[in-house]
Amino acid sequence: MIKIKICYIQNEFKSIEVKGHANAASYGQDIVCSGVSAVVFGGLANINCEENYSYEIDEEKGYFYIESKGKNSEHDKVVLETIITSLKKIENEYPKNVHIDEQEMKGNN
Repeated sequence: MIKIKICYIQNEFKSIEVKGHANAASYGQDIVCSGVSAVVFGGLANINCEENYSYEIDEEKGYFYIESKGKNSEHDKVVLETIITSLKKIENEYPKNVHIDEQEMKGNN
């Protein structure tokens, strides 16, 4: 199962962690893993202020993490919300393969 953790601070995006494999089909044939990867990497390609984020990616382990270092630009907010909305749609279609946990963290952004 792909487990996705989305964190917010004061209703502002803070981080997304994606880990695991969907196991919906054999390696290379898994449309759920492919969909999640396409959403995440396609979204990342559209982030304007890359210096405002830290990333960690390990494709073999099925791990991705992005964290905001501060205030998100309006453009990047739209990109991040598009990533999150798309991931939620995949979760709705494949609840046995994808689970999203959204959390409001305490602290300042």
